[in-house]
Amino acid sequence: MSTPILEVDNLRKEFGGLVAVNDVSFKVHPGQIMAIIGPNGAGKTTTYNLITKFYPLTSGNIIYKQKRIDHLPSHKMAGLGITRTFQSLQIMNNMTVLENVMVGYHCKSKHGLITAALRLPLYKKEERDGRNKAMSVLEFVGLESKADWPASSLSFGEQRMVEFARALVCDPDLLMLDEPASGLNIPEMEHMAELIYRVRDNGVTVMLIEHDMGLVMNISDVVTVLNYGQKIAEGTPRDIQNNQDVITAYLGEELDF
Repeated sequence: MSTPILEVDNLRKEFGGLVAVNDVSFKVHPGQIMAIIGPNGAGKTTTYNLITKFYPLTSGNIIYKQKRIDHLPSHKMAGLGITRTFQSLQIMNNMTVLENVMVGYHCKSKHGLITAALRLPLYKKEERDGRNKAMSVLEFVGLESKADWPASSLSFGEQRMVEFARALVCDPDLLMLDEPASGLNIPEMEHMAELIYRVRDNGVTVMLIEHDMGLVMNISDVVTVLNYGQKIAEGTPRDIQNNQDVITAYLGEELDF
């Protein structure tokens, strides 16, 4: 087995007297598609927010590429090679599709405010590189023909693809998707699954939180299950389908493996 790209060790988050994530540990290996599932309120997105430093840890360690990163601020994550999408769309409606994707290129910026304000040659080159990279990623997701459209004019499914493209434009090594299929119709979901496969085949390790069990079971190599902030199961999709603890946790919710 390869050295993990990400190790989460005894991750814990308390909000006052509420324990939202309770000593959760798991490893993600390079080239995997790893899914985190669980009922509503299980702590899935909180776990993402801890890994990407949107929330400070109560305790635990986060190791990325064999180095601890739990002391770093959230704005350092993309530069390390970790990018993510969000459960709720983060689209800037007053910008074009291309501009929305270019926002994600900030991790490549090497120039300060003065250089940008004066639009010096190095800044212009960086801006040109960002535009070219954003167009390449839009072509990858199938939206290159709508690059100059207002982002607000796109369908919900297309806006999901814009957010996906923005997470890719920084060339991540670890891509973290939070409910990428939420709100998508069947053809859009199939397209999303194809994109996730293609991203993985291009050398990017993928994590996803997802409620659609069909998508999870079809594309994941490893599935980790959370319930009430604790890890209750981990294994292959087949392991999870047959795990009685998982079935019990989902009782009362629709669960269609």
